[in-house]
Amino acid sequence: AIVKDINALEIEAGKLERKSSIDIKESPLMELNNPALPGASPKLVVEVSNDKVKGRFVTAKEDIEVGEVLFCESPYSCVLLPPYYSSHCCSCLVQLVAPVPCRFCTQTRYCSGSCRDTAWSGHHQYECGQLDLLHSVGIGHLATRTVLAAGRDSLLSIKGAVKAGTYHSMASDPYSRVFNLQHHLDRLPVEEVFQYTLTAALLVTMLNKNTAFLSPERAVAGLPGKLRPVKPGMEVEDKVLHYIGGLILRHLAQLVGNAHAVTELLEGEDGDVQQVRLATGIYPSASMMNHSCIPTIINSFTGPKLVVRAVSTVKAGMEVTNCYGPHYRRHTYVERQEMLSNQYMFRCLCKACTDQKERTYLERFKAYQCKKCKGAVVNNKCEECGEAWEKVSDDQFDSFYAMIESDQDADIETLKKAEKILSTMLFCHNQTLARVRDRLARAEADRGEYGAALVYLRQAMETTAARFGSDSIEFGHELLKLTDVLVALHGDGGVDVKTVNIVDG
Repeated sequence: AIVKDINALEIEAGKLERKSSIDIKESPLMELNNPALPGASPKLVVEVSNDKVKGRFVTAKEDIEVGEVLFCESPYSCVLLPPYYSSHCCSCLVQLVAPVPCRFCTQTRYCSGSCRDTAWSGHHQYECGQLDLLHSVGIGHLATRTVLAAGRDSLLSIKGAVKAGTYHSMASDPYSRVFNLQHHLDRLPVEEVFQYTLTAALLVTMLNKNTAFLSPERAVAGLPGKLRPVKPGMEVEDKVLHYIGGLILRHLAQLVGNAHAVTELLEGEDGDVQQVRLATGIYPSASMMNHSCIPTIINSFTGPKLVVRAVSTVKAGMEVTNCYGPHYRRHTYVERQEMLSNQYMFRCLCKACTDQKERTYLERFKAYQCKKCKGAVVNNKCEECGEAWEKVSDDQFDSFYAMIESDQDADIETLKKAEKILSTMLFCHNQTLARVRDRLARAEADRGEYGAALVYLRQAMETTAARFGSDSIEFGHELLKLTDVLVALHGDGGVDVKTVNIVDG
């Protein structure tokens, strides 16, 4: 085991030597003052609905403009994912330059002695030596971390209120806001509840047998990680174990629907930039937002801090909504309802799910073209003029369509012919038409015809903007392509690049 650890450290040392130094700049983040909803804008308020499905939700007390910061919230508890232990601080999630290890194990690393000491006093003194087990139980690690963050004495002090059902959410008590998040234990399948219960039993047994969390008197002063044997009569009472195990079980169920994926943009060795899931955290204030397939906000992260901004204007009295994953621009109505029902136990009733035209939003990107008005034909009827439509068999069209859909190799002249034929029958934003135009743009750029590439690329970008929006990551990738073509075209003397206007479809 020691040789394995030494080899791992040598590999990491080599990576750090090759890695260029990183300038760590902490961008100032505003502190939002909302006494009733910590970490939220004072323009927001939590309301309670009589509808059991809607429950608590967030609305605007004042008009909110696009770009306004609505939440700037630190997590109650947060766990770095194991693949990033060697590259990011296990406490503040910053990228490591000169890692500071735990004094007693080789797994966790920190950006400074301060972060190491903070983590040790808060939770790592109990997790040290137990991480292999905690990593094996997935979200169970965060459930355990949540209990550790609350602290033994605090949890025992609220035991009576918890048992009596009177432990309610209070802004002054951070743990109460986590405890009172929705858990759906009463609606989960018996098999899942059984699995979560076994996991909770395993974790509370680990805390009892292998740590001093429930028995502080077992800790040996000056020898962290060492425990005194349990003296007869000093065992932790079963009712305490059942209580703590019950809290872990509750958090396991809560985190399935309330945990946030903490993300970061990381650049690979090939220069490719990707958004990766770095950690998992629980944000009790932001968790008050209900789901909509057409959300009014977008999330970003600075380290573990969640920053939520408005992406559309919200009038006073309107609900502020998040997207729990199923988005109307990326998933069909049926897919969205299935995903939300399976994980969150509700049926979405947002505009995208109740308006018949919005339900078929993605169908227009597979649609044929109306001969009368060139609108999208969905379910054999034009969405714009209502004209009935019936497909006419065309062998040449069918051949080209199959070629593009199956991504068959083709020379540039064949692609041009395919684009011409497909554009006469497919809706202007059909994804197959966009695909052939993207292939043509790449082919023209490869042979140095940047002006021709620009024409096809702009047409493909209009479809991307229409489907995903001009503020989407998909459109951002298209902009990178456009930049490459414009730079090449300008360097080739083909055009004086000044301004490029892209209109969101």
